[in-house]
Amino acid sequence: MPTHFARPAGALVLLSLAWSCGGAGDGQNAPVLTPARTLVGTWKAPLPTTVNISTDSCSNALNTMTLAGTQPWTVTFVITAGSDENHVYVQMSFTRGTYAPVSATACSNPILVPEVSPMFLTGVISSTRLTLYNGSTSAGVFNFTTDILTGTFDYTWNGIYSQREYTATNGMTLLRQ
Repeated sequence: MPTHFARPAGALVLLSLAWSCGGAGDGQNAPVLTPARTLVGTWKAPLPTTVNISTDSCSNALNTMTLAGTQPWTVTFVITAGSDENHVYVQMSFTRGTYAPVSATACSNPILVPEVSPMFLTGVISSTRLTLYNGSTSAGVFNFTTDILTGTFDYTWNGIYSQREYTATNGMTLLRQ
């Protein structure tokens, strides 16, 4: 077989093996690697993190999110051991600063429900990555070193209206205390 056909064929074989062995999935059930280090302890953001707040209460189109405003959050994670070395519990506490609307025309009368602090999350650790969940809903992905957690908080909840609270990519940094 010519080499230009061998590589794509080999890639397909590897992909099919990954799927059949459970190597692809939702993150909670995918194979995980041993954590590079423990995350148990208290982690605090040295500076407030800008959290974007979007809602579909501003739109006539169902499930169309509009950025309504931003709010600074001062965040603390208290991480405790979970059922095994790859699972943890995360109590995410935060103090909210003053809400700032993006513009009066973007979303003049948003219906916003302030997130309640603390949030009780679960985490799955694989090597140097922590993936957060609120129940079965994804709430963020963070990379870590010994003393720094950096990542993206991104959580959407649905009620009468939907609301999304999220940071910029890698917009949240916490330091081990």
